[in-house]
Amino acid sequence: MNESSTILTPASAQAEDARQAGAESLNGNGFYRFKIGDFQATVISDGYGPIPVGPIFAMNASEAELAPVLKANFMPPVIQATNNPLVVDTGRERILVDTGFGEKIGPPFGSFPGLEENLRRAGITPGSIDLVVISHCHLDHIGGLVHLFVNTMTYFKGGIDDGSC
Repeated sequence: MNESSTILTPASAQAEDARQAGAESLNGNGFYRFKIGDFQATVISDGYGPIPVGPIFAMNASEAELAPVLKANFMPPVIQATNNPLVVDTGRERILVDTGFGEKIGPPFGSFPGLEENLRRAGITPGSIDLVVISHCHLDHIGGLVHLFVNTMTYFKGGIDDGSC
């Protein structure tokens, strides 16, 4: 591909050039591919591990307030969590739906963050993503946004005023 055609070619088309030589095939450790019509979808693991409910998911409640609510709902104070963002390749664009925890949560809580490593394992470089769509602004959906996708167009489903961010 020469320089002039690179400028006019969408990142998803350039992604073929950016694929790692050692990328795993159809499905592998940390990702799963499937078709949606003509689109190629790839679920990418951002990791898994024990996450404390209090400081991560219920930031506005004290432990004293949270403990009886968890007990009444038969929930432990620590839950096993997974996070699996979705990449959709339309053939014209490569779209990432949500960005996982990113570096906002790390090894003390399991295998997070794993998005970048598993993207690469699937043969997808962060730079090949044309658009990031954020479903809502919880930490497990936006944590990887700043670290990996600073120069990627981003679309937020809602707005600050509607409570989604």
